[in-house]
Amino acid sequence: MAPQLIGAVGYGLCALLFFGLFFRLLIYARSQRAEQALTYAVFMTAVWACANAVMFYKDSVVFFGWVSWTEVTRNAAWFYCLLVVFGSVQAAALPLLKRWVWGGKLVLLGQFILSTLLVFVFDTRFISVFYFINVLFSVSMLVLVEQLLRNASQAQRWQVKFFGVACLLLFGFDFLLYSQSVLKGQIQPSWLQARGAVTTLAAPLVFLYSTRQRRVPRLMAFSHKLVFHSSVLLVASAYLILTAIAGYYFKNFGGGWGEFLRIFVMAGGLVGLVLLLFSGAMRARLWVFISRHILPFQYDYREEWLKVTRSLSEATALWPLTRKIVALLGDCVESTGGAIWVCNESQRLVLINNGVFTFPEVHTSRDLDALMRYWQEGDRIVLIPELLSDVVLARRVNLPTWMLRDGLAWLLIPLKAQNTLQGFVLLAEPRTEISLNWENFDYLRVVASQAAVQLAVARASEQLATTQRFEAVHQMSAFFVHDLKTMVSQLSMMSKNAHRHISNPAFIEDMLSTVDHAVSKMQRILQHLQSADLNQRLELVDVVVLMRDMVASVLGEPQPQLSVLVPSATVRAERSALRSALMNLIVNAQEAVRERAPDDEHARSGEVCVSVDVFRGHDGQVALERVEQYLITISDTGKGMSPDFMREHLFKPFHSTKGLTGMGIGLYQTKASLEAVGAEVFVESRVGEGTVFRILLPMAPK
Repeated sequence: MAPQLIGAVGYGLCALLFFGLFFRLLIYARSQRAEQALTYAVFMTAVWACANAVMFYKDSVVFFGWVSWTEVTRNAAWFYCLLVVFGSVQAAALPLLKRWVWGGKLVLLGQFILSTLLVFVFDTRFISVFYFINVLFSVSMLVLVEQLLRNASQAQRWQVKFFGVACLLLFGFDFLLYSQSVLKGQIQPSWLQARGAVTTLAAPLVFLYSTRQRRVPRLMAFSHKLVFHSSVLLVASAYLILTAIAGYYFKNFGGGWGEFLRIFVMAGGLVGLVLLLFSGAMRARLWVFISRHILPFQYDYREEWLKVTRSLSEATALWPLTRKIVALLGDCVESTGGAIWVCNESQRLVLINNGVFTFPEVHTSRDLDALMRYWQEGDRIVLIPELLSDVVLARRVNLPTWMLRDGLAWLLIPLKAQNTLQGFVLLAEPRTEISLNWENFDYLRVVASQAAVQLAVARASEQLATTQRFEAVHQMSAFFVHDLKTMVSQLSMMSKNAHRHISNPAFIEDMLSTVDHAVSKMQRILQHLQSADLNQRLELVDVVVLMRDMVASVLGEPQPQLSVLVPSATVRAERSALRSALMNLIVNAQEAVRERAPDDEHARSGEVCVSVDVFRGHDGQVALERVEQYLITISDTGKGMSPDFMREHLFKPFHSTKGLTGMGIGLYQTKASLEAVGAEVFVESRVGEGTVFRILLPMAPK
């Protein structure tokens, strides 16, 4: 090989290494002066090596001026980088070397002037001076590097050691090269040819120095998806190029079969490419290769965390959630499928989804008791091949034979939330051979922990829904008991007064009316049990007529006083429900008065007033043609309610002012029935003075 070609190869290799190092520093370096200065020095070294490679390849000294100019810029970059590193390691010693620093700056200025002249005027005298100035600059750099290593502490020396050795290599070789040139009057060609290869040795030293710095990846990083899809595109392009080359070969050298073979090869190549692109195993192998050799981390944690959160939040029911969990954990390690067990209310593991496994239809959960005890002490992920080779661990876990019968079992992952085992996942073998490391296990634990929390939430939601359904049944039962209690109270009062007023025709009429009301009430209860849509049967109801009928049928003291201020008040509601709600308020008012004055005489002196009017607004003025709401007022002079009771317990079920004799259902049911037809309920009450209920009922649309 010609000497010029040897030099070109050496400098070319040096340029490739330093350009690669430059891109690495560009991606991972932080915005600090030392790292920026190192990036500039590496880049200018790569440019200098390119210029020398071109000069040796062309074998012409015409490029010497440009090469010398790039060398000056390289020297300036390394000088600046050395000063920055020196200041960051031992800033106090830098003023002591002030002369050497200023000397280096002056030498650089001289180099720049001479190299600029050499670009335009090629003169041997300028070249000799350039060699001498390079000797001076090399000496300055060697002195500064020696002082850097001498003044650094032990910890700092560990950090900058490789940088110092790289500078000694670069400028020590330059000192030997240019000092011989000054003594002999000309530069040694063999030394100049070997200079590029010697400079190449500094690249790994600079790389080691950069790795010993505290690195924080910059925001500009390559996405895992981008790298993967770019790699797929690159592999597909290479495959198509090889297929095209094979087709071209068959066309030109295949004789009579050439065209046929070319078409066949191209068609087969396209079919093979499609199969490769849609092959899960091939994609898995490519991803494993990229993760091992290209990407710094196997997972793009931002994308993975968003994917896990999105997938788990989309599934709320237990069955779809378990499928999501198996799919997420399987995708982490390229598994072909899996099964999942979930702990039930009795803390027994129940198989929810067997996936690709064929487990026996009948198997006892006691077979997994040893595994549960093992995971109660920790959350270690169990690798089945390692388990089978470890006799002690195999006896401790004691997996059932039916779990290992298929030969597909590969990985056991516990689902623990707050140190409570919610279940576990059994994954099948991966699509391609995977060597699990710490990153795989840590990521699986994080995903399993998040999945366990979602699993616990889903189970709690199902239990809450079941409890709510039972609560609805209990609430309905309480409503029915309340209605029965009201009817029993009316019938008992009628029975109590029957022997005294049996000969009174008016009493007989009221008694029959009460019996009819009780019968209709019981029929309504039966209809409630048979149909849940009864409350939807709305009709036009005249509240004035309804209130007159109700007040006339009310028994007991004190008798309600009805005041009707409008000719009619038509609303859309279910008649029986509206009647029951308003009747409950009237009966409660009577009971409040009787509780304040227990004997009959005082009860008769109390008042229960009922009025029906239009809602006149805050200004008290309203035109009849613009009536939108009716106002029903029910007031009493009973014992009243305290502000605390009204604020905390009024209209809430199972709270009553009647003590043990009341169920606390009536007002809750009344408010629910009135609000169902769009009514609003307002209450005013004072202890010892009485209570006023005001109901705003919307007018029926015309």
